[in-house]
Amino acid sequence: MARKNKIYHSGLNNFFRNGKRILFSHGNRHLVYDTEGNHYNDFILGFGPVIIGHNNPQFQEKFTPYLKNGIIMPGYSKWHSLYLERLLSDLREELTGLFFKTASEAVLGAIRLCSALTKKKGIIRCGYIGWHDIQIGDSIKWHEPLDSPLRKQIRYESDLKLGIRSFNKAEPIFNWIDFDLNNLEALLRKNGDMIGSMVIDIYQLFFTNEKIIKESIELCHKYEIMVIFDETKTGGRVYKHGIGITEKYNMDLVIFGKSLANGAPISLIIGNENLLKYSELTRITGTFSKEMLSIYCALATLEFMEENSGIEKISSIGMKFEKIFNNSINKLGLDSLIKLKPVFNGSMFDVSFAAQLLAETDIRGALVNSLLEHNILILQGHPSFFCYDHSLLDWSVLNLKIVESLEDWMKILNPFTGNQMSVDMGK
Repeated sequence: MARKNKIYHSGLNNFFRNGKRILFSHGNRHLVYDTEGNHYNDFILGFGPVIIGHNNPQFQEKFTPYLKNGIIMPGYSKWHSLYLERLLSDLREELTGLFFKTASEAVLGAIRLCSALTKKKGIIRCGYIGWHDIQIGDSIKWHEPLDSPLRKQIRYESDLKLGIRSFNKAEPIFNWIDFDLNNLEALLRKNGDMIGSMVIDIYQLFFTNEKIIKESIELCHKYEIMVIFDETKTGGRVYKHGIGITEKYNMDLVIFGKSLANGAPISLIIGNENLLKYSELTRITGTFSKEMLSIYCALATLEFMEENSGIEKISSIGMKFEKIFNNSINKLGLDSLIKLKPVFNGSMFDVSFAAQLLAETDIRGALVNSLLEHNILILQGHPSFFCYDHSLLDWSVLNLKIVESLEDWMKILNPFTGNQMSVDMGK
């Protein structure tokens, strides 16, 4: 009998159909397939890294010729240099980059760099910034709306938390949750002499506005605190570069990741050379930072997206999907309970729930399960994503599956809501 090993993980990657764990076998363009022969319209896309599509032939044609050059060299290659040149070509000359695999690594590296330069190890966190120790330490549910009772709940409260490295009084972690600038300034007045960096997850702009974020950056700089913009979700998907390294924001360091290489693991810290030159002293890169497969994929992805106006195409796909989904919601009379909202010009989307459903995690999860049973994979409590190959969707079939999914969800929903469905939507 063949041995079957269970794969252990954080729980994020659990998907079930008819009570059985799904194992995926392969992908093709906008679809993924499991070992039981089922196919799914994929709006999870590996939690964001897939930007073009699975096994896209044009991408494969661009990527494959690079393989003859090898996989890893003793040091960085000309391909790393070429990628930075192309990525940053239309930005100011003093910008350069540091290579990592995951954006979690890049964020942690940026924090260490800021701590070294400011001589202060405290951190302010505004948003989800990855799975490393800094994320585990007193993290809240950052993707929840501001008025959700779940948002301020500290995660991972158990004895297992003892397995995480401690954070002492000299290395405090603060959460700026409410976007109240007065509260932020009070925090800085009291603790600014211990705080070396504030990390802002770009997704938090979904809950506030640019003016408040800009003023928060100015406040931090007033107290000699460096600011890191985490554009893991948006760099390469919403904008070619992200927005933190434009003149719009006075950022110190910017993190790119996720969609840069159509699924291959690569992330970068982008910043001025006079800051990044200290990376050698702080020892924040490792062996596989110079691996070349991801660079090949990143070069192929950048070329594909520029040739095909990929960012604009993905935005238009997202807006069409949002219209179809919300039309189905309205026709079934569910518009007072849920709404699909486009995020960042439609490149992502989130399902917003009415106030009475915000704390009902089972009911919210049941919507995702209903969609899965009808061959649609989305996320809940986290933005879902679009890729270029969603242009191949059969929109009429997709619309039918959305309606069927919502009808199934209503069977679960009705005993909870009764006939009182006139409530205000939470953001």
